[in-house]
Amino acid sequence: MIETFTAVANEALGIFGFGLCHQFPERTFDFGGVFWAVCARCSGIYVGLVFAVIALLISYRGRQRHGFMTWHFWLFLGFGLAFMGWDGVSSYAGWRETTNFLRWVTGITMGASLAPLVYYLLINYLAKRSLDKPVMGGGARPWVAVGLSLVVSFVFVYPLGTILSGVSGILAALAIVATFSLLFLILLGILKPWYRSIDSWRKLIVPGGIATVLGFLLIMSISLLMVSQRVTTVTLS
Repeated sequence: MIETFTAVANEALGIFGFGLCHQFPERTFDFGGVFWAVCARCSGIYVGLVFAVIALLISYRGRQRHGFMTWHFWLFLGFGLAFMGWDGVSSYAGWRETTNFLRWVTGITMGASLAPLVYYLLINYLAKRSLDKPVMGGGARPWVAVGLSLVVSFVFVYPLGTILSGVSGILAALAIVATFSLLFLILLGILKPWYRSIDSWRKLIVPGGIATVLGFLLIMSISLLMVSQRVTTVTLS
């Protein structure tokens, strides 16, 4: 039973993430014999972003903000880019060795630093009622929320990865779908039926469902296209 689950999960996750990442085994988490769909750094970006967006929604609650980000956000984003860039560039250049631990940490930091921008776009295009006050403003609460989301993201792998075993890879794949769904939800928010019309979770069901389907289809389309190209290349060679 476990062997069957492992084989099926590896096949499905391998195809799912094929068009999104290099999927080098040594750079990819492997819990319970199940390899994640994308590498540790990419996984971190998706998981970090999703948890941080959720944290901001909870933090601001009914006081959603659509004003542009504070200067503190740009420092945070710059740090996320620099932190991930330092680890990626220095390791690829052969100046130092990196680990999946560092790939994960830099990934979740990058994802969390992008989350306020995603949150801003969601609220700006979808929320019927929101405050014209800057995102990440309003005291320490949103910063604490994002900080806690980083802790949760870190724990998602250390130690929950081992505890959840092969299921962790499936949950990480859901974070990828959630990220693409958020991006499509922003695009749908530009359209007239939903532009600044969402004032309850109930009204988010239809556009959210459409965005999820579109996100999943885009991921699978890219991956299947890459798989078919690889098969064609191997056949011709």
